[in-house]
Amino acid sequence: MPEYSLIVLAHNEEKLIEEALKSMRAQAYKDYEIIVVDNNSTDKTGEIAKRHADKVLSEKKISYMNAAVTGARAAKGKYIAFCDADTHYPKNWLLEINREFARNRKLVAVYGPAGFFDHNPFYNAISGPSHTIFLSLARLFGQHVAPSFNTVMKKEAYEKAGGYDPERYPFVAFDVELAKRLKKTGKMKLKPFNHVNTSARRFRKHGTMATALMLMEAVFKVFLNSRQRVSYEEYNRIKTEQ
Repeated sequence: MPEYSLIVLAHNEEKLIEEALKSMRAQAYKDYEIIVVDNNSTDKTGEIAKRHADKVLSEKKISYMNAAVTGARAAKGKYIAFCDADTHYPKNWLLEINREFARNRKLVAVYGPAGFFDHNPFYNAISGPSHTIFLSLARLFGQHVAPSFNTVMKKEAYEKAGGYDPERYPFVAFDVELAKRLKKTGKMKLKPFNHVNTSARRFRKHGTMATALMLMEAVFKVFLNSRQRVSYEEYNRIKTEQ
C-alpha cells in the first residue's frame, strides 16, 4: 500500500494538468500514488491524466465535493492530499511533509502556503510571502487556514472529521471549514516554507485585490460561523471560463 495518496480533482483542465502531474510524479519521496478524478471533463483531461496517474476515476456530477468523495474512497494511502490540477509541487514538497509526520506521530495534518506562477512579475514575487504571513498570523490566533491544495492529512482523521460533504458546507473556504473539524481530531502543523505554486487565473480574471478580499472575507466567516454568500461551485466556474 502507498503511504500517501495524491488526489487530483479535475474538470476541463487540459491546459494545465500535465505540468501539475509531472511535478507530482517528480517527487523525491516516492511512496505515493496519484489518483485523478475526471469530473465530467469534455476536453482531453482524462486522456492526459492516463499518461501520468496511477488511477483515473470518473465522477459525472460536476462538483468539487463529489469528486473529492470519489477520490478519497479510492485512496489507499495512510495520508491523503487533494491536489489541484493547476498547481506545481516542488520535488521536496512531499519529503518535507513526511519528515513532519515522522517527527510527530500525533499530527493529523501538515499544510503550507502558495504563490503564483502565472501572474505578472510583481504579484508572482509577493504572493508567496503574503500568503505565508496570512497563514502565520491566523495560526497565532489559534486558527488553521489550511488550503486544500497544500494540505496533507491522515485519512483516518479526515474520515473521523466527516470529510468533504456536499451537504455539510458547499461554500467558499470549504477547506478552512474542514480544518476546523480536523483540529478537533488532533494536532495540525503549518510548515511556512513548504510552498507550492498555483495559477492566478481567478485573480487575473476578476481582479487580484477584489478576489483576495473576497477569499479573506470567506475565511473570516468560517471562523465566525457565518453563512457564505457564494457556493464554491459558483466561485470555481471562474477558473474554467477561459
